Amino acid sequence: MARLVLAHAKRLFRWAAAPGRSRVKQNPCLTLSAKKDFDIIVAPRQVVLSAEHLRLIWAASETLGEPFGPFFRMLLLSGQRRSEVAQMTWSELDLDREGVWNIPAERMKAKRAHEVPLTREMIELLTQLREHRGRGDFVFSTRSNERPISGFSKVKSRLDKTIVEMRGEAEKCPLTGWTIHDIRRAVRTGLGAIPSVPHDVRELVIAHVPPALVQTYDLHAYRDEKREALRLWGERLARIIEPPAATSNLLSPAGPAG
Repeated sequence: MARLVLAHAKRLFRWAAAPGRSRVKQNPCLTLSAKKDFDIIVAPRQVVLSAEHLRLIWAASETLGEPFGPFFRMLLLSGQRRSEVAQMTWSELDLDREGVWNIPAERMKAKRAHEVPLTREMIELLTQLREHRGRGDFVFSTRSNERPISGFSKVKSRLDKTIVEMRGEAEKCPLTGWTIHDIRRAVRTGLGAIPSVPHDVRELVIAHVPPALVQTYDLHAYRDEKREALRLWGERLARIIEPPAATSNLLSPAGPAG
């Protein structure tokens, strides 16, 4: 929280001290460093959603209805960021011919266009949404597709409440304090557990930027490789959602096994 406060203060005073504004003479936060001046070191988040929690998120999402239920399931199937999925538009999708989702650079964190090959499960989900499409272009919307969904904290609270009800007792819930972004980490962790998917393809699936030298010399799109990786993840997720009766007791609580 202190690190975030400092970051916001820097932006505020940078704006106030900009030429022509003269709100303040100089930015008092300009030389401050969270690490050097305040000894703030942020450890990478290491929360891993268990197989049981992924199953519960999927099951609970089915109680939300449209558009939030399909939204959470698309997060689980694709591993893309919350904003990327929430602001998906029909014009970015090719469901009937190529089966791809093309996210423009301006919507990506790294400002690089990203292609997501769609699996059968994703296409089925999106095709169902298309059947009652409104006037606008946004796929996940509560306002005739004219504005993207928002209010994620309220929806997640509803999801958490449903998960607790499914478990019976709050203290038995397999993980507390999870975030929507943890779903993305769970997908990447699940891809890492599939031996046939190379490391670079796992990273490309979730749009992690490759090293500079690779960006320069390897211009292959990896569409087929990414599609296969997502297909295998979809199969793994299906085993988590509805584990075979003979092996359901083998699901690991430590990570998204399947």
